[in-house]
Amino acid sequence: MEQISDKTYQHKDFYLCAFLIVKNCELIKHERIDHSTTFSFKDTPELRQHVKDFYGMKSTVEPMAYSGTIRNLKTMIHANR
Repeated sequence: MEQISDKTYQHKDFYLCAFLIVKNCELIKHERIDHSTTFSFKDTPELRQHVKDFYGMKSTVEPMAYSGTIRNLKTMIHANR
């Protein structure tokens, strides 16, 4: 699921969102509805390119940074219950 408004990019793909955070995209908020979380980012051309690179498997990140971000996002989600 992807929603792009004027200045916000929203997505539910947890691993994509962790990747975007590692790539220094600005996470604005996260919202849990029922059993899924939607992450909202500031929409920029760089963010859109990172999304293309992620799904096209054309990018790399520091493994420890990605792993740490995944843990932090899980903590945020579980704290929101």
